[in-house]
Amino acid sequence: MVEDINTVAEKKLKSRLRKIKKVNKDAEEKKKFFNQLGISLEFYILEDKPNEIIEGLIFRTSPEGKILDVEYSYDEDVDEFIPVSDEDLSKYFDKFKDYKLETIDYKNKEEKESTDNQVCASLEVFMPNRKKTVHDSLLFWTTLDGKISAIDYSYLEDDDEDINVADPVELSEKNINHLAEAFKDFKLELEDYDY
Repeated sequence: MVEDINTVAEKKLKSRLRKIKKVNKDAEEKKKFFNQLGISLEFYILEDKPNEIIEGLIFRTSPEGKILDVEYSYDEDVDEFIPVSDEDLSKYFDKFKDYKLETIDYKNKEEKESTDNQVCASLEVFMPNRKKTVHDSLLFWTTLDGKISAIDYSYLEDDDEDINVADPVELSEKNINHLAEAFKDFKLELEDYDY
């Protein structure tokens, strides 16, 4: 009998969390693991262009935050690359350069609600996989400055005929803290960006 996709996702998530805890204790392990990651940081609804259809800005970066690629996003169904001018990139970099992941007191209801109401960014970490048909990632939902509201884990399998997608799994406060520790040094870097 084929295992339920949600059960497979739960097992994979447990494995990922064990790995994250391990890399938090060993700098060499962290370096090896992080060299395999892909990162996408998206900010939603850019207010300085109110009359245009631009809804967000996506920075694709190294695990440390070195900017590899930048594009505007305006519709989830459109895969078209919308170039970011040098002037806009410098301006946006200045606006977001202080973005840094941080946790809050999740037991403090007011702080949690306040953070939830300010979510306007997501940091997606694409995990390395031996099987090309498996895709999994961690999605940090954050405020503009990086306060973490929640983290979801997503998992899917693509066998060229069907795509099986597991239900997203929201991580516990304890696991949020482990992941925040792993990515605490993430910071956008513009240096050596090829315009």
